[in-house]
Amino acid sequence: MESDDVQQQYDNIENCIKNACKMIKQTPLMKRKLSRETKILLEERLKLNNNKNTEEFKIKDRKVKRNIRKDLRHYNNTLVQAAIDNKKSLKIVKNGISKSKSWITCLKDQNGTKYQNKARIMDICTDFYKSLYSDPQNHLTTNLYKNNVYSCPETISPITAIEVHTVLKSMKYNRVPGEDGICTEIMKIAEYNLRPHIFNLFNLILKSGNFPANFCHSNIILLHKKGEKSNINNYRPISLVAHLYKAFVKIIHNRIEEQLDLEQPPEQAGFRKGLSTTDHLHTINQLIEKNTMNTIFPFTWPLSIILKHLTAFHIPQYLLHFKIKI
Repeated sequence: MESDDVQQQYDNIENCIKNACKMIKQTPLMKRKLSRETKILLEERLKLNNNKNTEEFKIKDRKVKRNIRKDLRHYNNTLVQAAIDNKKSLKIVKNGISKSKSWITCLKDQNGTKYQNKARIMDICTDFYKSLYSDPQNHLTTNLYKNNVYSCPETISPITAIEVHTVLKSMKYNRVPGEDGICTEIMKIAEYNLRPHIFNLFNLILKSGNFPANFCHSNIILLHKKGEKSNINNYRPISLVAHLYKAFVKIIHNRIEEQLDLEQPPEQAGFRKGLSTTDHLHTINQLIEKNTMNTIFPFTWPLSIILKHLTAFHIPQYLLHFKIKI
């Protein structure tokens, strides 16, 4: 399974996971409803099938039927409760399926012409997001390495099995997989066997500077926000990336998170753990209240001084004037 080629190593992991999934036999729904105790009783009753007229078999049979009724009642109650909690139908909860999303039936191109052909709608979406994500000044293609050759700095330590385990443990369930179809649940179940190969793949990426092809691909789904449904600007794109890629990026994020946080100024409250822009808004309110409540504060702060202090917190001018007008 090991290989010095990043793509080959990734393909090996992907093929092993998919082959293992094919070998898994789904448990019949009836057996999933029964508890372990009931299953044991069924096996014990099966052994007494040759002596059905005995008192022992009759007692065991009554106990099995009583337990089956109890398990089915518990299963149905759990199903109803899950449907209530998730605000979904019983069919969706039972089969583990989500509500279907309707296909986009009509889209306008750049000229405002409407198209209903599925292939043309796909072309409109592709052209729109290619233009949106393009880099006209070629910033992304600039090579930052000497002689155009990548080499992993010695200061970067190899990724360890502990880091892989921590990341897999933190990843959430019920997330849609990327192009490869590998979901978090599979990686967590097979973690013991996959872990050495996953951190070997990640270290190959660090060493070579190359990514597997699937790490660079994503499936984009569009969610309508508001407004006219034929206008592509009214849709929010969501990229479904490979979960192995998510794990790799999370490891890098965990390594640099602390250092990046230390480099941030104290005024930066947005997008930081444990901080919120609500604190800054509360500070603004306090300053304005102190300026107006002369019974408590017998002096008045000039508006220019308040604006000067708030500007030091990098608060945009238009927000300050809007707040003062209120």
